Amino acid sequence: MGFECREAQKIAGIFTVFHIFKNNQNRLALVLIDLDVWANENAVDKWPACIQHVQHVRDSGLTTVVLWEDFWLNKKEIVRSRLSAILGLAHKIPARLTKVRRIDKETTDRFLAENHLNGPVSAKYKYGLYLPASYYRVLNEMLTPEIGSTEMLVAVATFSYPRIFNKETNPLRSHELIRFASLRDCNVVGGLDKLLQAFIREKEPGDIMTYADVEWSAGASYNKLGFKKIAQTQPEAFYIDTKTMQRKTETGTASEVRENDMEIRNMGSIKFVKQILN
Repeated sequence: MGFECREAQKIAGIFTVFHIFKNNQNRLALVLIDLDVWANENAVDKWPACIQHVQHVRDSGLTTVVLWEDFWLNKKEIVRSRLSAILGLAHKIPARLTKVRRIDKETTDRFLAENHLNGPVSAKYKYGLYLPASYYRVLNEMLTPEIGSTEMLVAVATFSYPRIFNKETNPLRSHELIRFASLRDCNVVGGLDKLLQAFIREKEPGDIMTYADVEWSAGASYNKLGFKKIAQTQPEAFYIDTKTMQRKTETGTASEVRENDMEIRNMGSIKFVKQILN
């Protein structure tokens, strides 16, 4: 495919950056976070320099992704899929060929566990995009629908209960877009927009809010869908169990932190809002 990956530099002397090239064109800067290095190199103090570097590289126009070791070890196939999509290698499925409808919790949780880096979480409204069997011809040889199936679930979006705000004396129903995921190794072109429009038609929200994970993007895809950036959250603390490589949020008292828990930081999130009704 003409791709080349090589180490480019170190950030703050410890965070490794690889540049991925396609036909001598720089396409992606990948910042790798080694947990042994994080533990032994006082990385928390150097984390702001890494955040600043990522922002600087993105401002120059180069797509940049920050990848933690635990995500690679636990969810390698999902990571590979997302990187392939960023590099334009994912198999494309036109959303216009799909049908959208509400789906149940079991179907949603199973799909998100297999296709979303952060897995399923509680949500009120759940929608899926289904590719009818009459269009299976657009699938490549790596995607094999179940024998005898009449359709294939290729994307999912979930939304929260509404929050009611009084805005200039009029109530406004605000929902959160909590999760969106396409089938691994696929890019459902126009998929999120189609799911959003189905939700808007059914629930008539005043606005829809969502967050972009700074480690993976600056939210350009949300901008294209009419979302506006309104805030950016600060980095948050998490713990990783170094034996199981499982994450948990920083909750409870210090006495609940176990011997195997390693404190890490994320890069925060960007908050976006799409105004629907005036």
